[in-house]
Amino acid sequence: MTPKTLLALSLLPLAADAGWSQNQLNDPSQPGPITFYTQPASPTRGHGPGLELMVIDSHDGEPAALLNFADGGPDSCQGEQGTACTAKVRFDQGATTELKVLGNADGKLVPADMGAFTGALLHARSLTVEVAFSGKPVHYRFDLPPLNIEQSRPATVTIIGFDLGRAYPDKKPALNKGKSANGSTCYDGKNVANALAGNTAAAVTLCFYKDVLYSALVTPGSERSYNAAYSYFSERFGEPPADSPVLFWPDVDTRMNRTQTQVIAFISEDGTFDSPFIITDRRWSLLAPPVK
Repeated sequence: MTPKTLLALSLLPLAADAGWSQNQLNDPSQPGPITFYTQPASPTRGHGPGLELMVIDSHDGEPAALLNFADGGPDSCQGEQGTACTAKVRFDQGATTELKVLGNADGKLVPADMGAFTGALLHARSLTVEVAFSGKPVHYRFDLPPLNIEQSRPATVTIIGFDLGRAYPDKKPALNKGKSANGSTCYDGKNVANALAGNTAAAVTLCFYKDVLYSALVTPGSERSYNAAYSYFSERFGEPPADSPVLFWPDVDTRMNRTQTQVIAFISEDGTFDSPFIITDRRWSLLAPPVK
């Protein structure tokens, strides 16, 4: 669904009890029915309207989500339909994040980074939302019972034998173990053989959250490793944007980003190839706490 479609949805009635309420809608343009999961919340701190969290599953591997305020949008979202604004969110014990959303004065907020937001919803157990009404902060909290929704992945990315987004409860990389924080642990090493696409990397860092590899930094260190990494990601996600000092895969040019795997790199201009490829599973990016 496009942001415009999501903002125009006629939302289902609020559920009477805590937890998810499930409904279906038959859409002739879709191969099957669309499933809606909704959950209401009242302010836990401050005074404001009720808030409904909605998850929309079209059974295409790309679920969407929506925040809907009962009596109009918060202070930051008072423009026309599709106004860019923000809301503070926190999943479980992760960091509080300024979530970019597309909203309007009617109170419907669509996360701009849809892949990250829906991924966190499917893996977290709680969500807190903070917005301002009349200049004063208002807090909401949702418990997140598991939902039977599939979030598909476009391609597999493997670093030293570990697949991005996969859980490894009984296997850890042969790298130096770094600091841990609230379920996140990072490992790093120098001159790592067979790091990416069969080539040696000058440096590798792998970060796990609850045993899931969610982030990696791979520094090529040589032209051969750099070119191999470039080809590796281009084969999986298409060519990066042209004429840009920053490379990113996939090349997303929409207001609502459904990307689940994201790779960012800087073009090497000095021949050192010492800038890392930053590889992230966006499904966990709002959930995993930072490791300092």
